[in-house]
Amino acid sequence: MQNWDDLKYCLALDEFRTMTAAAKALGTNTATVSRRIERLTEEAGQPLFIRQNCHWMATSLGQEFSAVARRIEERIQTAEINASTQQKNYKLHITAPQTIIEACLLPEADKLLITYPQLEMKLASTHASLAFGETDLILSFLKPEEGRIFRFRIGHQICGFYHAARFKNNLQGWVDVDSETGPRPKLQSNVGPLNQSPRLTVSSLLNAHQLIRTMPLLAYLPCSFADSKPDLMLYEPTGKNQNEIWASYHYTRKKDPALKLARDWIESSLIKKSARVAQVNYMAARP
Repeated sequence: MQNWDDLKYCLALDEFRTMTAAAKALGTNTATVSRRIERLTEEAGQPLFIRQNCHWMATSLGQEFSAVARRIEERIQTAEINASTQQKNYKLHITAPQTIIEACLLPEADKLLITYPQLEMKLASTHASLAFGETDLILSFLKPEEGRIFRFRIGHQICGFYHAARFKNNLQGWVDVDSETGPRPKLQSNVGPLNQSPRLTVSSLLNAHQLIRTMPLLAYLPCSFADSKPDLMLYEPTGKNQNEIWASYHYTRKKDPALKLARDWIESSLIKKSARVAQVNYMAARP
């Protein structure tokens, strides 16, 4: 293979499935995409894509070429991030529900800031628009619908109802946390403390924790947060629930090294929290 640059055309067609969409993503025209794919196919000696209805589907060899291109692209982006973040002052604004900020991002922020001393980061739960440049990346529990954006599932948060151990037999309602953007608890009408509207709504996990320590109330909390509090216990009748987390950013920022850095850090933070919850579940299940 004489020209490794052709691989990015293979990757784009594999991801977007049409010549038009691939050309748009690469900032070129459909004729160029078609010509590059034809040249790559000739060099490979067998088809890389087959046409199905209106889409181009990668063959097994086409998928292998795409995987190689993806690894090369990731290595280049990583090198660019490492070089540029050491040389420039980066400002990164992430908008997310308060439960994600407190339970997943803040505990891992120190490692990111130490690794990239030139980085300035803002974590906020207030509404912001990608289209108007008010934030760089948005995390949400609902699939985003705003404008021309890239949206993808980036991880999940496991939550459950918790209460102070000393109120186990006298629970009298529940507390809602971050009611506008937080994960939605699945209420059960046949479960006494949850068959009514929340007694109180608070904006942070710390406030909820402080409240249920002193009152016979339940709160819907991320398990990675609540399991670390020795004074709290899971409300067994409802168990634990997994809530998908979506990430989105403006389509013009696809190759922005700061967003690649943010995405990798968020994914790593969510994976670590999920692993800790799994470890707690394993220890609790042991005889």
